[in-house]
Amino acid sequence: MPIALLLLSHLVYQEQASAVEVFVPKFSGKVVHDYTVLDAGSLIRVEVITPIDSINANVGDIVKCRVIDYISVIGQEVACPTDIVTGKIVSIFRPQKTLKSYVPGKNFLNADARIGLMFDTITTSQDIHTTISAQPAPRSRVTKYCPSKIEIVVDKNGQYETKYGTKTLLAVDAAITAASIAAGPAGLLVGPVLTGAAGAVSSTYAAGRPLEKTEQQNKSRDVILGVGKGLPGGTIVSGVTTRGAHLFLEKGDQLLLILNQDAYFYRGANIK
Repeated sequence: MPIALLLLSHLVYQEQASAVEVFVPKFSGKVVHDYTVLDAGSLIRVEVITPIDSINANVGDIVKCRVIDYISVIGQEVACPTDIVTGKIVSIFRPQKTLKSYVPGKNFLNADARIGLMFDTITTSQDIHTTISAQPAPRSRVTKYCPSKIEIVVDKNGQYETKYGTKTLLAVDAAITAASIAAGPAGLLVGPVLTGAAGAVSSTYAAGRPLEKTEQQNKSRDVILGVGKGLPGGTIVSGVTTRGAHLFLEKGDQLLLILNQDAYFYRGANIK
């Protein structure tokens, strides 16, 4: 049981910790005739203008962001913080019941929402449009405008997904199960007591994920959910009564995009 407590304390620490990233813009390119070219692979920071959520978002929805940094190539400014980056939602997976994520497959151990984005245009304040091909940068994470216990990162498929201690949750369950088995016949009582205590300590353990901004912490509910996990068949009951987390990209959140191919900007497009 000390192992379960250690894992649970680690989970609580993860809920409280927040990562800080430092990004230093650096751009490369060349001049081709009347165009300044921003090389493929360049990273562009943008700020969300159009909020996105997995509750009512759909494939094809238009997404708008604002460029954060001044982007210059060979002394030529090609984009600035007044420019708008436009794209669309290209894929969306809504949260599913936790139990479904236990089945091996593309959603194995991932009941949470995921959203894929592609960006195709940068528009200046002079209404000059530049065609681009950009997507979320691999392994990047969203810098939230408002702090959140749920991190949003880019997965191996280039989609935004939530990130929290899923493996730790499973490890706590495994440790409690082992303690219940070791207790013999008394394990029928030990299990619910331990999982109930775990639920009292962590709402994340009780719900199987961090609470969303629209959800209020309720200790009584968390204890009941925790106890239910420790009862015979509790994992199945929990799996059909809980779901993964929704995904929210809010106005002001910062994203890191990567160019898939060279972007050709008409020279002087941003000269005021």
